[in-house]
Amino acid sequence: MRERFKNSIGIPRRIGLALAGLLLVWSCVNFADLKSPLNGIKLLINYNIFNTFLSFSFVDAATGAPIGATDDQTVEVQISGDASTAVVDQLGNHKTSYSSVFGLLSLALNPKDPWKPTPQNKLGIQLDATCPNYKPASLNLQIDSAGKYQYKVMMEKTSVDALGIKKYVYQLNLNPLGELENDITLSSTGHEAILKLKKGTQFMGSTRAVDLSTYVNLTLTVYTRLNAAPVPGGLLENVLLKNNSVQQEALDLYRVVDVEISNGSLQTLTSLGINRMILRYKVDSLAYHPVTKTTVLPGNEAKTYTWLQNNSQWQLDDSLKIQSDSLGYYVESAISTTGIRAAGMHVNLCPMSGQLAYSLKGSFPTYPVSTLVSVYRKIDSRYIGNIRLDAPQNGTPVALNFNTPASTPVRSFISTYSGSDAFSATPNSFDFQAGCGTFGQVASTLTYTPPPPPVIIPTVPVSGNVTVSVGDGFSTDPFAITANIYQASNNQLLWSNSYSVGKNSNQFTINANLTPNTTVYLQILAANNQNSFTCTPANFTFNTSSATGLSWQFAVTPIYSTVNLNFNFTRSSDLPNSTYTVKAELINMADQSDVQDIIFSVVPGQSAYTTRLFLSKLIQYQVNLKRVDGAPVFMAYPYQFVLGNITQTDYSCSSELSPVVVKQESFTVKVICKQTEIIPTLHGYYRTVWEDLWQQTDIINGVLNISCEINSTYVVGMIVNGQMQTGTYLFDASTLNFNFNLDDADCSKMGW
Repeated sequence: MRERFKNSIGIPRRIGLALAGLLLVWSCVNFADLKSPLNGIKLLINYNIFNTFLSFSFVDAATGAPIGATDDQTVEVQISGDASTAVVDQLGNHKTSYSSVFGLLSLALNPKDPWKPTPQNKLGIQLDATCPNYKPASLNLQIDSAGKYQYKVMMEKTSVDALGIKKYVYQLNLNPLGELENDITLSSTGHEAILKLKKGTQFMGSTRAVDLSTYVNLTLTVYTRLNAAPVPGGLLENVLLKNNSVQQEALDLYRVVDVEISNGSLQTLTSLGINRMILRYKVDSLAYHPVTKTTVLPGNEAKTYTWLQNNSQWQLDDSLKIQSDSLGYYVESAISTTGIRAAGMHVNLCPMSGQLAYSLKGSFPTYPVSTLVSVYRKIDSRYIGNIRLDAPQNGTPVALNFNTPASTPVRSFISTYSGSDAFSATPNSFDFQAGCGTFGQVASTLTYTPPPPPVIIPTVPVSGNVTVSVGDGFSTDPFAITANIYQASNNQLLWSNSYSVGKNSNQFTINANLTPNTTVYLQILAANNQNSFTCTPANFTFNTSSATGLSWQFAVTPIYSTVNLNFNFTRSSDLPNSTYTVKAELINMADQSDVQDIIFSVVPGQSAYTTRLFLSKLIQYQVNLKRVDGAPVFMAYPYQFVLGNITQTDYSCSSELSPVVVKQESFTVKVICKQTEIIPTLHGYYRTVWEDLWQQTDIINGVLNISCEINSTYVVGMIVNGQMQTGTYLFDASTLNFNFNLDDADCSKMGW
């Protein structure tokens, strides 16, 4: 492993010192105090201090991405519990709070007594994580043996409650037979849905062939609000019953869950082989049971359903009993296919019929008077349906017929049908307690409501000529701008119009009618991002009482330019003739934030690719090439291009794609002081420059074993004092030895 763009093997001085600081402060002794018994011969010390490592990754539950991997967000972690004083950071310092880096946090346990974990000496540690815009998350650890512990902490955005959607993304590892390697239980944070998969489960595509990927991606979406689910929200729904008949039923859904599975090539997997998944739905204890007409209770019947997207209907699956445990009420069913699933209860519909007699009061301009009768379930106002009824002038009763859930009281409301004459109805609602059968005749009086007189707001004419000085950098073609007039006291928009301007047509006239004696200001804005600009002056303020024959002059300077980004992806002769997916990340060089991602499918026989972007002239840009997760593995060189400030309309980037050779490599690491050489044991991270996610690694007794891509560029990192210290290296087949050379000042800082 050698550093790219340098001739020597090793770590640059600034990185070496930072990483060496990590290695050295973990000692229980001060090596500067050690003296060699033989002059000129160094002591060799095995620096294996910690026996137990705790590694945490904090993940956005909706995307599966580490929190802070692409921005500056950090997760603040508080440590408490009986054994909290045993926890130390990578420098060996004990704290009560720590901060994540790129969604990662590495801690260890004090190896001294009484902090050696055993079955008889379990160490209890409580972790509480907080992050802006995320819900707090907690983790209770019970550690009874030394070793390496890795934890994934799923954190939900605070907005999920308002949106009613909780999404969780998991990667499931498979063996060469396409079988799940371990029993797995996946749960939403509120236990609204729990999914259980057994070891040996296989995943199949639409052809029923077992997928032999090394992993599959499972997405579990839980809809905590039913109106957030991508299914109809009415009470009456079509249901495919066990006898293959489709009937409209009154359907109460308790929980809606979507299970999606795809392989590394983003192909949807629709079914399971060998085993079935167990899906547990949480049932709210206040949920309404349409048979008992009360809230649900353990032992009540519940049913499960599958949403048939192509037919826009629900399919009845299982009839179950509601159970309860410490997590609440629930039903649990086995499923063998993916898709949208639900738990709930349905009852049959039956007709209600009768007559509605209208009396008309007042001078209605038109006849008949159209009314809308809307029907709702009385207990919870769930919508059932509506009927349009015309009330004739002679007062003849009209038939009122509708379907309703069996034995369910309903309530109807009378309102004006769209486009009809407005009225008030007395009474405007009727209750039907029986829920089925005939109800005889009900009556309502409709009183005509005349429309309110129009409100006349006095105005005065405002006019003026606007001259726009169009600066260099705009296209020679005319472009659209917007002229807005706002009230100065509250910034309320009073008037707006669009115009076309250019170098050869830079004048236009404003004619508006505005409230008299009002202080306002005129502002010129870009109509779209393609022609965004800065405007001088920002606005003109004037009074509408003397605003005729005015003249305004603005100068506009473009902010954005249309840029063609041209890529030439060549292939090495030994690269398999497949389609490769390349992501080009456009980076703001000032803060390294991701501005925009462009995805290219590099197909055989085509090397030239162009994308048109609208880029700011105020930002310096850099392009980083990345592999898309799940795509065929490849490497590209070069992988980084600097555009700088945008000064031209075309930029070209050429990169060669070549195959990846993966080998198991061993690296030796030593820390060298003036009088000692240290064989370290520590925890770190690495990733290729093509990837976004860090992989965890360990150097054990001075040896790092890793499966790496030969001739690929890697970033190796260590978290030191709340910051990720990194070095970039090219892994090749040469001898891979790292020597960290420290001076006396650095060596004297060792020990904790």
